[in-house]
Amino acid sequence: MRIRDFLKQLNSKQNIDGSLTYDLVEEILGGEEKTIQIFKKRNSCVKYVENNFLKILNKTNKSDKFRLVVLFFSDNDLKEIIEKNFIGILQEFNSNKDTQEYIKMFLKIFFDSSAEKKKFIQENIEEIIQNIDKSCLFDTAKILKCTSEDIKNRLNREIEDNKFLISKEMILKALPNDTFINGVADKSDLNDYSKTLSIIIDELLESENLSWVDITAIGKGGFCTVYKLGDKVLKVGEPRVSYKIPNHERIVQPILRTNLTGKNSQKPFCCLEISDYLRTYFKSTEKNDLNLLYTVYKELRDAGIKWTDVKWDNVGRLIRPNTPTLNGKEIYINPNSVGFDKQNDKTLGKGNIVIIDSDFIYNFDEDSEKIYYGSINMYDDFENRYRKERMWEDSACLTRKRMKNLILEYKTSKNEYEIGVLMSEFARMTDEEFKKFLNENIMVVDVQKYLDQRIECISKNKGVPISNKENREY
Repeated sequence: MRIRDFLKQLNSKQNIDGSLTYDLVEEILGGEEKTIQIFKKRNSCVKYVENNFLKILNKTNKSDKFRLVVLFFSDNDLKEIIEKNFIGILQEFNSNKDTQEYIKMFLKIFFDSSAEKKKFIQENIEEIIQNIDKSCLFDTAKILKCTSEDIKNRLNREIEDNKFLISKEMILKALPNDTFINGVADKSDLNDYSKTLSIIIDELLESENLSWVDITAIGKGGFCTVYKLGDKVLKVGEPRVSYKIPNHERIVQPILRTNLTGKNSQKPFCCLEISDYLRTYFKSTEKNDLNLLYTVYKELRDAGIKWTDVKWDNVGRLIRPNTPTLNGKEIYINPNSVGFDKQNDKTLGKGNIVIIDSDFIYNFDEDSEKIYYGSINMYDDFENRYRKERMWEDSACLTRKRMKNLILEYKTSKNEYEIGVLMSEFARMTDEEFKKFLNENIMVVDVQKYLDQRIECISKNKGVPISNKENREY
């Protein structure tokens, strides 16, 4: 393509939205596979792109801007163009709210651990900071702070100076798009709670002996963003589906769990939660053992609690006892202040699995219209398994009672020795042992027939134990 044709299409009405730019540039570079070969020829089109890269980037559709940068940076012969225009690219991304998300992605591919790149950051840190929106600085600090202790301290000063804006951005990220349109909250609510959040973070960082630059975003789910502050986790997200929930030792015990409510609407629009950090990575061998997750579900179900979003993403393994701590010491938290109905009588220790996402937890007798179910989870499978087990346990209980009553009736009609052996065999079994016995032998349908066979066996074998399967004659 000739330079005249390239410029004509670049500036045409059809490209007023920049939707053609990426394809035009890719074409004059000869396609991704031929980029190096064509570039080395230094034809006029390539030279024009090289000398006018920022103008072309400005004429590129928002969704293609980062792709265009990657196209050049992924090639060793072309990445020099990106390096020469580094600050200009930052300015272009920073000029629009829709493209600010590219800043972190750009820095991530641009900077590596090489001495050359570290030197570049040190020499240009002030200009870099100046050209990153203050609300984005927190997200990009993770990439830049590893350069040196001086850079980390400089970034921390900048973040602390703008902690109100950063706290505000944390809340804004969590809000549904229609929050302000529907009047659930207004700007004064946002400002007030942003100040509150920055104070909470200050206190938490002080207890962990950390700075703002040490905060790390470790996850983003459908309803919240999760930040790690030392041994603590801060969640900022949408209001809980059900704020008031039943408490249980299998639910992580938070330091703070509160809905932010609009002063005029009196409706919640955001939720803050702080708890101890847990290990959330599970090996594939652990995930394959569904009994680990089912144990959590069953214990909640036995306590009359319904958990409707059963999946590995919603649980973690304790790295310390499941009780709130601050400044390294256990603290008492009023259960009502965090939306719980009662104080736990039992505290699970290190290594146990607990629920870390308290959405979708209800009392089992909750109105069905108020119960919501998470997408793609194991609730149905676990609930069916639980009901089958309960039917089995109930049946086993009835079978044992029937056996006991029949044995007592036999006292008047059967041999005393045989009845004595039979009574001792079943009397010394715990409920669990009895259920195991039924499972290993038969699920007794005709209890009387079974007992008659057993009495006959005892008579023939003169008291062979019930567990001796090899010598049983029935």
